[in-house]
Amino acid sequence: MVFDRWSNANADRLYRLQPFGGDLGAFEVFDGFRLPTRVVGGNHYGTPLYHPFYKAEVTHITFR
Repeated sequence: MVFDRWSNANADRLYRLQPFGGDLGAFEVFDGFRLPTRVVGGNHYGTPLYHPFYKAEVTHITFR
């Protein structure tokens, strides 16, 4: 997944729209919903400047 994010995480330290995204994986089914349980993402996704800084592993999901 990728979307534009308003950020100054760039060499110029200027706010602008830039790609933010990552990979979703390890899909599992919870109450009939197929959801990712691993997420990795960061700024400049899809470019040579990409550096993933967000990493999550879902271990429990509750629906309300």
